Amino acid sequence: MLPIARVQVSNLNAIIRIVRSGFLIMSPRTSSWAKVPMHAASNFVAAIRRGVYPLQVACVVFPALLFGGLVWIDHRVELNRTRNDVATATNALAEHAQTVVETAELVLARVLDRIEQQDWATLATSLETHVFLDRLRRELPQVEAAFLVDPDGIIAASSRAYPMPRYDVHSSEYFAAAKVQNNNDIIISAPFVGTVSGTNGFMISRRRTRDGQFDGVVGVTISRQYFETFYRAILDHPTASAAGLIRTDGALLVQFPDPPDHPVMLPESNPMVAAAESGREFAVFGGRSTLDGNELIGAARHLRNLPLMVGYSIRQSVLLATSAVHATVIAICAILLSALLLATEHLVRRKTAIEHDSLRRLVAETERRRQAEAMAQQGQKMEALGRLTGGVAHDFNNLLAVILASLELALRRDHNPRIVRLLQTATEAAQRGARLTAQMLAFSRKHEITVRSIDVNAVIQGMDELLRRSLDPTVRLHYDLAPGLWPVLSDRVQLELALLNLAVNARDAMRTGGDLMVRSNNVTLSGGDGSLPELAPGDYVCVRVADTGMGMSAEVRARAHEPFYTTKGPGGGTGLGLSMVDGFVRELGGALTIDSAPMAGTTVSIFLRKADTAPVAETPAPDAEALPGRPGRILVVDDDASVRLATRRMLQELGHQVVEATGAAETLALLAHDRRFDVLVIDFAMPVMNGGELAAEVTRLWPGAPILFVTGYVENDALRPWSDLGYQTMQKPFSAHDLAAAIERTMRHADSVAV
Repeated sequence: MLPIARVQVSNLNAIIRIVRSGFLIMSPRTSSWAKVPMHAASNFVAAIRRGVYPLQVACVVFPALLFGGLVWIDHRVELNRTRNDVATATNALAEHAQTVVETAELVLARVLDRIEQQDWATLATSLETHVFLDRLRRELPQVEAAFLVDPDGIIAASSRAYPMPRYDVHSSEYFAAAKVQNNNDIIISAPFVGTVSGTNGFMISRRRTRDGQFDGVVGVTISRQYFETFYRAILDHPTASAAGLIRTDGALLVQFPDPPDHPVMLPESNPMVAAAESGREFAVFGGRSTLDGNELIGAARHLRNLPLMVGYSIRQSVLLATSAVHATVIAICAILLSALLLATEHLVRRKTAIEHDSLRRLVAETERRRQAEAMAQQGQKMEALGRLTGGVAHDFNNLLAVILASLELALRRDHNPRIVRLLQTATEAAQRGARLTAQMLAFSRKHEITVRSIDVNAVIQGMDELLRRSLDPTVRLHYDLAPGLWPVLSDRVQLELALLNLAVNARDAMRTGGDLMVRSNNVTLSGGDGSLPELAPGDYVCVRVADTGMGMSAEVRARAHEPFYTTKGPGGGTGLGLSMVDGFVRELGGALTIDSAPMAGTTVSIFLRKADTAPVAETPAPDAEALPGRPGRILVVDDDASVRLATRRMLQELGHQVVEATGAAETLALLAHDRRFDVLVIDFAMPVMNGGELAAEVTRLWPGAPILFVTGYVENDALRPWSDLGYQTMQKPFSAHDLAAAIERTMRHADSVAV
């Protein structure tokens, strides 16, 4: 609707110019028609009458032309959007397939390491080998079976049965390829129907060598159902789109939805096969499907260092249906526009002065709607970015938890000054990563902001050393802090991050040095102040960060709030800093303004609401060496092995006895016969059953169980019911002191409940 609104504004502006011309003639400044020569008035009226018919025709023809142009543009936009969506989905499929194959390679390598010193007679009769293969199969849902084939082509051991019945596969494709292979690359077989399981799948195998000679094959059968489950989740239109995995020779390994005849080989005319033969890494194509004859828009991507390609396609009928809906809406708007123009033309001839005011109001309303649409689009963009950054920050917090815990433990064990300095440097870098993660979580609204009354001047003065370290020596830092400054409602950490972001932006704008001034003052806004319409009347504290740098043009200033928009070169910045500051300030009910001009410096002003209470005193940081707590027996539940290891080592350093569990099933099985635990440390984000669901099952079996939740990001809706019941939550990454304190709080809470 936005393009139509712009056209309306353009047309109405033209009509307004016509109306203004008439208004000047009919203005009271002429007193009456008598002062205008009669022939001039007659000529004016005749000119209007002569222009009536062409204007009416234009009121019909122009919207019709507009309709045709917008329909054509919309179709092109929808086509490009569909191609981009197909390319995005294809990249997701490629990453998924790459992960599956790499996982299979790791499994094969693990099996080869396990059987390296064993002969085939031992492997064929080893129950331990069968159990090992079966455990691998159960741990990996993408693997249907793992097997070992001796040099004669007989399956010696398998995860499917023990003892393994004699089954000769020497004529199979993968075995024959392994015998003639002169390297240890993996071999991916064509699709087949399993003789034992009866399900469709394909194999990934690798030859075993001894003394440089062929010595059998190790392989896994990959489940097509595993791929189909993922494809079902990613398809935009399940009945009109398809995803597939093929070998570069055209062998169709997986396709969802599965065609009725399920061809084993795709013809050479298939676009994916053609892309494979051409050697292109990525291709977007259109044309008729070789399987069902439908017109498609698709894409194919070659997997890195693998003879595999993934493809995703969607029928053009989906695009045409969407374009038809848009065309219908545009047609209705064009008809309404035509009717509006005709009505406007009629009213202009009858009462030009009144119509002039009506059209002016219409233009204002159209502009208001355009701004509302722009704000809605920005909101959708921010929501999408929030989901992305929240997911990235969650995974990054898991990594930082392991890194910081390992570094802390290493610092406790090693007293070599040189190594200690290196470990401290690594710790500082990891802590900077944690602060970056906190910024990302705040940007994605997944960081729980603690709003309380704080002293802005105290925050600024406390950041003096950090600001001076962050600025170049050529930048001179000055302060102009108003005495008697009101307290404000804010989050101290986020305010510090906001000021640091603004200072770094100012530093980058002063490449040859300059002056950076930080000012604070009290501001009272009344209802009639139009300079900050987004702020409600009331008392605010204004913090201004002014530099003498290069300044901004009007175009840059207008886009400065946009996420990822930056004028810095590659590696100079992400473009998230100012947008995160703006989002943080707006969330607190404040506002951010920018006053800048080229070569005249930049002043960024932050307005924060006045607090009604005195600032909250900061609690002194706890002593890192004074680790509170008492020895206990702790159960650690986390699906990430690295996080479990780091948490276990930290708890053992604190004197606790630790038992580990990899997920909900193992935890419930363990608690069924052993509840002698002082604390259950449960990770909240786990597959199959998350921490909240597991805690519900645990408390059903063990009322009052001492549970401590650990999470990489705050999920308020999910954790709030447990917090209301008194259960503790600890954020990743955490230090040994944080962990000890959380364990002690959980134990005390359990003791109070027991009493």
